[in-house]
Amino acid sequence: MQEIYNENTWIKGYVPSVIDQINGYFQNWAVGWSDVLIIAPWVLYQQTGDASILTDNWDAFVHYMDYLHSHEHGADQSPASGNQNYGDWLSFQGTSIEVINDYYYGYMHQLMAKIARITGNTQKETEYTQKFEAIKRKFLATHVTFDNGNLSIKSKEGNVGLQFMNWTDKKGVWENNSQSSLLWMLKLGFYDSDEMRDAAESNGKKAKISVIVK
Repeated sequence: MQEIYNENTWIKGYVPSVIDQINGYFQNWAVGWSDVLIIAPWVLYQQTGDASILTDNWDAFVHYMDYLHSHEHGADQSPASGNQNYGDWLSFQGTSIEVINDYYYGYMHQLMAKIARITGNTQKETEYTQKFEAIKRKFLATHVTFDNGNLSIKSKEGNVGLQFMNWTDKKGVWENNSQSSLLWMLKLGFYDSDEMRDAAESNGKKAKISVIVK
């Protein structure tokens, strides 16, 4: 399967949202889905301790990251999804496509910095770490307000019309500080102070979420 992921990536720059749909309806890039190129080997490494799955596919990983960098919709922001995307479409709370995209963009750089360290590529580790920090700063400036201990992740703002499969027809709720937005903030460390982290944890407890880190 990884060979198919890699082949698709060398052809298109990414894994299509449906594997091997090089020219089909689901040939599009989609955050999270296309990121399987990196996420699946990372999980296998965590489960087995065998770093060969990382070293053998390193070049394809870097090629994909180069694709993401060249398609940013703004400095240090994820590529735009267009009309075919999935976002957080299984949750009962809506989380905007823009928030989910930028979280995953940070996540890919966080994972790549770890993979670079494991594979001994110190230069790339530094590059991906610095880019992660830049993405985090941009995320906080764009999607977060924090004033006098009051945290608001703007997870209800953005283009609701882009949500896949007519999410609004499911009668879900669009609101700031959605469960997914809080979980990802804590998982990635997308905060710039202990006070912001504590506020996210407090809001998370109210929303009854638990965070599984890494």
